[in-house]
Amino acid sequence: MHNPDIASQTESLITMRPMDLGEILDGTIRVYRRRPWLFVSIIAAIAGIPMTITQISALMMSEYFNQMVLSNMSNIQNFSPFNLQFMLDKAVTITLILICGDANFFLQTIATGAAVHGVSETILGRDVLFSDCMIVIWPLSGEILVAKFLAGAITVIPIVIIIALVISSTYMNPYAGAGAFLGIITILVLVMYFLIFYFLIRFLFIPQIVVIEKIDAFKTIKRSLKITNGFGWRIFWLIFVIGFIIGVIGLLLQQGITLSVKGIEAIPGVNHAIGLAIEGVLMTIVNFMTYPVMFIATTLIYYDILIRKEGFDLVHLARSMGIEPKEPESPLESVPLG
Repeated sequence: MHNPDIASQTESLITMRPMDLGEILDGTIRVYRRRPWLFVSIIAAIAGIPMTITQISALMMSEYFNQMVLSNMSNIQNFSPFNLQFMLDKAVTITLILICGDANFFLQTIATGAAVHGVSETILGRDVLFSDCMIVIWPLSGEILVAKFLAGAITVIPIVIIIALVISSTYMNPYAGAGAFLGIITILVLVMYFLIFYFLIRFLFIPQIVVIEKIDAFKTIKRSLKITNGFGWRIFWLIFVIGFIIGVIGLLLQQGITLSVKGIEAIPGVNHAIGLAIEGVLMTIVNFMTYPVMFIATTLIYYDILIRKEGFDLVHLARSMGIEPKEPESPLESVPLG
């Protein structure tokens, strides 16, 4: 007898077992193909406006830089965009990029949380609506943001301490040569990058933990450190390879858009400003389509780690989604769950 309250292992979209890179990619494509407009609509609805503004503003800034460089080629050694006149000329654009960039950081985290619910329901073979994801994420968004802020603070504090030590040591030893100073700066940059990547990996699953495990921000930080312990390199190379693939696809699509917009600008009445706006909107649409791939892949990596460390299976997943499997009426009606 089919148990209507939980998908069986054979009926689930993905087999809940340790997955290699190929299986994670295959699972990501399966989930995305099952609910493409759900995931696109989540990122568009939650972070669409700041993403669009940031994209158009970034294109305007890139155009400005290109023009400035071309006009200053004869005096390129003295050219610097980081001066007062530059800041005044582009104050509005810079402000929009800073504000919308910060908004993107947090809104995309919330969008990831909403997508986690959609991914999990899809894996279980259940129909899930956009409204279902919004209802689930709304009460949890505060915990996600607080956890993300705590993770950011944990990442930044050691970097600030290192910078302070380098600056203080430089002032204490004013006779240090340029070579020594350059060496210190190089070491500082390498340490900063290491810390950033280290903590990005250790706190990568914050949205997944809050949505699936329903715990508060402080416990989420501890939980994130616990489940990623011993799997840092595995998570890093999986994210790196998947991100590289997505990046190449996105870059090819954006190059196609750039070429198409140049053709549009050749139409009478379409000036370069309109072309930039069209290009920004089209590139944002590409981001709407590619961002969910990383959300889904990250969620599958999260499940893969739980399976390897804690024996996570469909029963655990179903219960985390509020579905309590019924006891079979007889041993012959038992359904394999993993």
